[in-house]
Amino acid sequence: MNADPIVDALNRIATAMRIVPDQSGQPTPGELLRFHLTPPAPSNLTALVQGALSLIPGDISVVALDKNVAFGNPQLAIPPDLSGNLDIAAGLPLPPATRAGNTPGTITQAASRLPDIVGQLPLRVEVPITVEVTWSLKVTSGGQQSTAIENRDFIAPQGLQNPTLDLRLVPPFFELSRATLLNPPRFKYTIGASVTLTVAVPGGSPKSSGPVSLPEISISAPGVGIPTIAVFFRHASYAPYDPPPLENPGWAFVVLPTDTPLIGSPLDTLSREDLLSSIGEPSQLLLPIAGLVPAIDFMLGGLALLSGALSAFGPDRGNEEEPRVGIWIRNEILDLNGEDPLDFGIYHEISSMILISAEKRGVRIFNDDDNHGRFAVFARQGVAAIADFDGRSPTADPHFRSSTWITDVQTPSDRFNDQTAGLRYIYYAVATPPQP
Repeated sequence: MNADPIVDALNRIATAMRIVPDQSGQPTPGELLRFHLTPPAPSNLTALVQGALSLIPGDISVVALDKNVAFGNPQLAIPPDLSGNLDIAAGLPLPPATRAGNTPGTITQAASRLPDIVGQLPLRVEVPITVEVTWSLKVTSGGQQSTAIENRDFIAPQGLQNPTLDLRLVPPFFELSRATLLNPPRFKYTIGASVTLTVAVPGGSPKSSGPVSLPEISISAPGVGIPTIAVFFRHASYAPYDPPPLENPGWAFVVLPTDTPLIGSPLDTLSREDLLSSIGEPSQLLLPIAGLVPAIDFMLGGLALLSGALSAFGPDRGNEEEPRVGIWIRNEILDLNGEDPLDFGIYHEISSMILISAEKRGVRIFNDDDNHGRFAVFARQGVAAIADFDGRSPTADPHFRSSTWITDVQTPSDRFNDQTAGLRYIYYAVATPPQP
C-alpha cells in the first residue's frame, strides 16, 4: 500500500475497473466494435467521472473579526496578508490566543471568550479525476501470439488513447483447402488497457495512480478463405486474342493444387463457372470493407482481375478457334511438352500469368531445364501478376507491383515466353517476404 492515501484511493478505483464489450457474439469482417471500462458498480463510475472527495490541507483564521474595531492593545500579531487592509484604532475585544506547543489550532484561552485562532483544519473538498487509458491488441493464429499492428491488423478510428475503444478488425486471409474448408482457422484477439488516474491537488503537485494494467479480454473472429489459383495465358496482358484484329485465339490454363476444395465429382465437372463462383464468394465478403487497408484492396483487385480475364474466354475446353479455358489439378507439371492432356499447345507459349494465394504458396516457372532460366513468383498481399513474359527478366504488372514478389531469377538464353517448359507450386521459407 502506498503511504499517500490519495494515491491508494486512486489505485483502488483503477484496479476495480474492467474492460467490457458493447456487443456480443462473433463479429463480422470489418464490423465496428466498441469497448469501454466499467467499475464494479455504475455509481462508482459516476463518482469517478464527476470527481471524488479527498482530504486536502487547508488554513482557517478568525483574525479578520478584529478589522475596523477600536482597542488599545497593539500587541496583536497581524498576518501579513491582512496588515495592509486593517484600520484598528484601539482596544482588543478578542484577546490573542496562546498556542500550546507547536500543535496548529490548539490554544489555552478560556472557553468563555472567543480567541484569535490561526491554524490548519482538514477540509473535505471535491477534486476532479483525469482518466488516461492506453489500449493494446494482440492476435493469436495457429497457436502463435503477436502484437497486432494498427492499420494492418486493425483500425482504431479514434486512436488508442481514449476512455473507449472503437475497433475494426481486418479479417486475415487463409488458404482455402479441403482441410480448412471443413475446419476453418479461428483468430483470437486479446484486448488490454492500461489506466492512469490523476487528481490535481489544490496548492500541491498532481497525484496519480499506476499505471494499472487491467485484466485482458479475448474475442474470436473469422478470417476469409482464399483458394489458391494460378492461371497462365497464351497472350500478354491476360488477353483472349492477339491485339486487333482479333486473331490467334488464346487460352487460359488454370492449375490448382491437389488440396484445392474446388474439385468436382467427377473431376471433369469442375468448370470455369466453378472458378468464377469461388472467386466471387470472398469478393462478396470483402467488398463492404473495401478501402479499410491496402491488403483488402489488393485482394479485391486481384480477384476482379482474374474474374474479368476468365469471363472473356469461351466455354471450357472449347474449340481452338475460340478463346478457351482449361483446368488441371496438379502440384507440378515438369514437362509441358509431354504433359498437355488438354492439348492446348502450352509448351513454350505462356505469355502472362495471375496468381491468387493467401499464404506462402507461390509458383516456380522454368524453361527447358534450370540452366535455361527460371524464376519464382509469390503474392505478398494475396495477388501476383506478370502481364508479359516477353523478355529475359520477368516484370510485375504495374498495377500489382507492390504485391508481386519475383525472386530466384536465373536469366534464360532467350525470352521466357519462348522457352517456358514447366511449373511447380512451392512455398517460401521466410515468415514474411521482403518488401519491394
